[in-house]
Amino acid sequence: MAATGSTTHSNNNTAIPHSITTSLPDFADTFISAVGTILAATPGEVSVRLLVRKHLVPLVADSEITFVYSLALLHRLANSNDHVHGVLLARIASELEAAVGPQRARQYASAIHFAGRPAPELVIAVTRVCAKDVQASDMYKLHSLYSGANPPPVAYIRTAPFVEALIKNVYGATTTDTSMIEEKMWLLAYVSSVIESDSNEPHNVALVQPTMDALKHVHSVFPNLTPDIDLKNDFKALLDTVKYPVVAAGLLFWISNYIADPLFYNQNSLISGTERMLIFELLNEIAIIYPLQRAYALEILGEAIVRDYDKLSPLVAIEVKKKFLDQVIFLLKLGFVTPVLDFVLENSSKMDDALVVYFLKRVYELTSYPYHRDIMRLVAEIVGRIQADNLGANGNVVQLLLESFLISLGGDAAAKEAAAKEAENDFFADVNMDAVDAEGEAEDEALRLAIAAQLARKGK
Repeated sequence: MAATGSTTHSNNNTAIPHSITTSLPDFADTFISAVGTILAATPGEVSVRLLVRKHLVPLVADSEITFVYSLALLHRLANSNDHVHGVLLARIASELEAAVGPQRARQYASAIHFAGRPAPELVIAVTRVCAKDVQASDMYKLHSLYSGANPPPVAYIRTAPFVEALIKNVYGATTTDTSMIEEKMWLLAYVSSVIESDSNEPHNVALVQPTMDALKHVHSVFPNLTPDIDLKNDFKALLDTVKYPVVAAGLLFWISNYIADPLFYNQNSLISGTERMLIFELLNEIAIIYPLQRAYALEILGEAIVRDYDKLSPLVAIEVKKKFLDQVIFLLKLGFVTPVLDFVLENSSKMDDALVVYFLKRVYELTSYPYHRDIMRLVAEIVGRIQADNLGANGNVVQLLLESFLISLGGDAAAKEAAAKEAENDFFADVNMDAVDAEGEAEDEALRLAIAAQLARKGK
């Protein structure tokens, strides 16, 4: 699934001279430093996909050598027994593969060759699937290889492009490809649940069958759940399957198609708001359990918010979009703050001002002092996109929010005292705190001026 919003592929902190790419040790130092920046970020606060595109893609996108070397390095680190970030490193590798694009499918084959030299038929099958060319013959080969007595390492297929292509083929297409469906679901169950043994002992496959059963259940239920049919008879069973990560990912694809169907947004219950939509409860449950899936949930909801509803009157269309915006606000409550604000800012031109003001009203209700500088900056930019005449009845709420920001920027004596004590610690011994304070004060002053300008504009 494509990431919501645009992403810049250049960054002054990560750009390196082309000559460095001729020296792999130098490149490795730069690359590992960038990976360390991603590992240090708080999961769920910033999308791993966005961090990879910001910090890693500029390093590898222009060179086949560095791309293949980077993937091999990430896979080796992820599979290292003494590396505490193994799962996240594997995710970073998968996002890097996806970000550079399908044209790198052949390079991906080279990368997995470089990492362990698997059988040629495995490379060919995996490469085709990663390029979204899912063929029945490849499914048969892969199922035979991995269900055999000596299966290849699961790392060859436990990648974002492979798993995403297979999930979309089984659950995401409007017309499902049913060829070799059992083999596809078994591969999804295997790749998401098998635990490989470090010795000659058999792999732990205890979770493969339960995961397979859940995949089969949702696959049998989906054809009977059209958007004009209430979910309540199947809701409990679907909710129970969310505990399996690969099933939750399949549900996201299905939900995306489900809410895009005109039968869904023409429902009286959605328009009138007389009852809670169970499809939203399902989406919320996935967002709660899997922080890394919140970016996909935001993408699904974002597409619904900016969609044109030609068959609905403008006022009814705004009410429908508010229902989707309420779910975006739920992601805000979960701590997915910056990506949500970025989405509203980037798509404000596609949204009615009434929707944006409604969003800001909810932000005011949910947030409190002290405000983070980035949040204040993004909100001020969002306010700047609204026509002054369109602030409407909620204009006073927007004014109160901006005034709260100005109060927050006035400084807090206790916070400053705590910062001064922190500066005495050894960790800060080499840090020029006067320079840091000066930089922070300059940023605060610029932000104060921006907020004051929006308040002045609102008062006109």
